[in-house]
Amino acid sequence: MKATIKNFMGCASAEITADKIALILGLNGQGKTSSLLPIAAALRGGVPLGLQKTKAGMLVKTGSGSASVVLENETSKVAVSWPKCERRAEGADAPEASDIAVGAVKFPNMADKEKVELLRAILKCDPDEQDLCAALSEAGLSEKVQKIVWHNIEAEGWDASLDRAKEKGRSLKSQWSIVAGEAYGEKKAAAWFPTGWENDLECLSADTLENDVSLARADLEDKIANQAVGEDELARLQEKVDSLADAEKECNLAAEKVTETQKALKAAREARDKLPALPKYDLMCPHCGKPVAYQFGKLEAVKQTISAEEREKLEQQILDADNAVSKAEREHNAAKKDFILVDSSLQAIKKAKAELEAKQGKTVSAAEVDAARQEVKKAEARLSAFNKYHEALRIHNNAVENQQIINVLEPDGIRRRALEKGLADFNGRLECLCHLAGWSDVCVDGDMSVNYAGRPFVICSESEKFRSVVTLQIAIAEYDGSAAVVIDAADILDNRGRAGLLKLLSHMSYCSFVGMMASKPAATPSLKKLKIGRKYWVEAGNCEEVYND
Repeated sequence: MKATIKNFMGCASAEITADKIALILGLNGQGKTSSLLPIAAALRGGVPLGLQKTKAGMLVKTGSGSASVVLENETSKVAVSWPKCERRAEGADAPEASDIAVGAVKFPNMADKEKVELLRAILKCDPDEQDLCAALSEAGLSEKVQKIVWHNIEAEGWDASLDRAKEKGRSLKSQWSIVAGEAYGEKKAAAWFPTGWENDLECLSADTLENDVSLARADLEDKIANQAVGEDELARLQEKVDSLADAEKECNLAAEKVTETQKALKAAREARDKLPALPKYDLMCPHCGKPVAYQFGKLEAVKQTISAEEREKLEQQILDADNAVSKAEREHNAAKKDFILVDSSLQAIKKAKAELEAKQGKTVSAAEVDAARQEVKKAEARLSAFNKYHEALRIHNNAVENQQIINVLEPDGIRRRALEKGLADFNGRLECLCHLAGWSDVCVDGDMSVNYAGRPFVICSESEKFRSVVTLQIAIAEYDGSAAVVIDAADILDNRGRAGLLKLLSHMSYCSFVGMMASKPAATPSLKKLKIGRKYWVEAGNCEEVYND
């Protein structure tokens, strides 16, 4: 892998090739770090050192308009320019590396949650379906639930499935609170009984209790129907009944009047119908007033069938007959209205008689009716308590089952066990790397703390911390498939430690760019002679390959 750098910070020009290891040497302040940072930027992209993009101009060497780096292998290359911070990649396998591989992030300094997520990703140690089903089965959950949970994990991932389960848990607790009327608590819900609960309800069914309610309501309705009537009410009804004979007599008279007026109306209509009709003429002569007819285009006198005196008499008879019919109709209509009123009054009295007969002799007291009402309320309360108890219990059982799912999906659940298994393999690899380098073991504990030689990272010396960081950097780059690692300030190690680092890097499948302070180029062995790489000397911003020969 070859890196070509121009005008980046303190590095004016550099062409660095890493056959395996590129060791960059120089005194302090000569441009070693300025040679490594653009390589890291090419591998990762963006702006190194955590600078904002708007301040990328600070990365350009003073007096220059732009800075650039080109990183290339046999088949592809990556180019980055500043201050635009543009990164261009060519080829299917353009070299890339993780933040840890290029030294931008140090594993011991990461938050525990970030460490866990990183290790899970690179170690590929999430549980499989068999692991999940075994854990859920151990928690007492059915195969159906196991399949649903695994389906959600496949569709959404572990964290999203955990969030879904937690949201369901909050919903179930809210539902329980609505039913119970109080805040949910697991122990409280397991022993909760609603107001009105009686011990015998535990042995009954909803059908039985609903039947009890129906029977209580029917008994109440029967008692209401047979409730004793007060004396005043009976006296009122009796008074109405006493007028029944007079009402019936009056109704009969009214009926007779209707019949009588109906007969009179019939006779008047028959008398009217017997009268002959008056002769009708279409036209009358305007001169003599006699009837005429229009025939064959001229008016001709019409012979009259009756005399004027006979006509006048007939007209009077018809008028008198019509008046008699009208009078008979009015009298008949008035008779019918009177009958309707009298009959309505009679029907009301008969209804009062029937009501009186129905209420006489009833013996159910008001107290008995009230007692029946109380029995209905009691039956309804028992049914309500039964339903509330079983609904709350159902929701609680679902909440307990859902909590079991949460416990399994939690980072500290089955994933923790899988991570611990993967972590054991990871620590085994760290041990191999440390033995290869010839320094004490580095390991990551289950709580994500880093140890060196059995001591916590925070109390280690600076050189021991460096060994820890670099070992983890090399191992993680190996796991995540990074194309190269970038290691700076390796001069913190003594000669034995430096030799161990170079030996370790020479066994890696990727390239390494290492920066180290040295008083002169010959202060380190020839990597080319050892067939593990090349070394470069940086002075006044210029980087050139050097040899010990």
